[in-house]
Amino acid sequence: MATVIQNYCDLKVFLKPYFRVMAILGIHYSPDESTPVETFAVGTSKRTKMLRWKKIAYKAYQLIVLLLIWLHVLRYTVCLFIAKPIISKSSVYRLCVFCYCLHASITTTVILWMFSKEDGFYRFIDQWNGVSKKAASLGCKQEVIGKQVRRTTRVLLLAMVIVNCTGGVGFLINTKDGNELIKATLAPFGYSLVGLTYGLYILQAILWACSLSFFAVVTKCLTLQFKLVSQEITGLVNTASSFPGKILQFTRLHLEMCDLVDLLNQYYKYILASTFLLNIIVLLCVGYSVIKSALMNLSLILMMATISVHGIYNLVSLSLLSANLHEQVHKPLPSLYKLRGQNANLEDVLEVNLFIAKLQESSVGITAMDILLVKNGTLLTLFGVFLTYLFVVIQFSL
Repeated sequence: MATVIQNYCDLKVFLKPYFRVMAILGIHYSPDESTPVETFAVGTSKRTKMLRWKKIAYKAYQLIVLLLIWLHVLRYTVCLFIAKPIISKSSVYRLCVFCYCLHASITTTVILWMFSKEDGFYRFIDQWNGVSKKAASLGCKQEVIGKQVRRTTRVLLLAMVIVNCTGGVGFLINTKDGNELIKATLAPFGYSLVGLTYGLYILQAILWACSLSFFAVVTKCLTLQFKLVSQEITGLVNTASSFPGKILQFTRLHLEMCDLVDLLNQYYKYILASTFLLNIIVLLCVGYSVIKSALMNLSLILMMATISVHGIYNLVSLSLLSANLHEQVHKPLPSLYKLRGQNANLEDVLEVNLFIAKLQESSVGITAMDILLVKNGTLLTLFGVFLTYLFVVIQFSL
């Protein structure tokens, strides 16, 4: 659970369970645990050599995991073009499974890249700890973050487990007309590698759940920190009869937190872009299959329904978390418009005005490849595009 140490929220301790799971999966790499220690008086070279071999071995393990999941994607890429018949009832299903595998692989690769870079996530943690200490010294209750994030984490993990388990059950329910589904899933390698195929499915499902849950938890922590700061700013403005001098401390803290969002967006923008693009493709394919009545057996219907829920879950959960972060970043603006300037020097008023201008003009938040900033209306826009596509397909089908 989240811990408050010396009156601040230690994010590294809070995320420790995720770090352990990711270390087992091969997508987490801690510089604290891998740096060779060269200060021993006896046996220095031997100790250094052992630690370096440990680092090399784990790097090799990470490479193997990464190659496995991308080979799985390559297998489905081949499957789309050499499976016979190429155009069949399960063709749309093949494309949906390909999008799912590609999404899991991209997410895993981005998380691994984020951990491996020297100025990546561990730089984020160091800056977060500094921000958390300042927020605690200004009266923001850091223990609130832990309580709410734990609740969010349980809901997200439960939803991910249900989605993955339902997909597994749908695959195992093989009716007499479901052989084409099995062949489409295992092609082009056939039945000789069924165990490896299931193993790769399980690996990708765990990697997908862990990576996206990690994304959700870190985003939620930032959102709650912005919410606490916004509440303090609103309270200061509403209760002060003149210009509150403490407001400058909160605006400066807010700007430091905006830097955290920008740092996180360097990596998360790839996750958001792949989530939007691939899951929209999946939902469009499922909608096309329903309209064209291409779903003819129980196994295929259940699997396509599960894939639809999976795509909707990805879009809705990540969009809402990112949109909520954007909303909390800009929430102080209405209160700052009402700020009184009595008893304030010109420099202080100018600094607050510059802060207001930054929030008005800049787009602080999580983006999709720096092209689409995720806001409250983004999700409605995406589903509007989906419904438009369905209506067009229906018109051509009549």
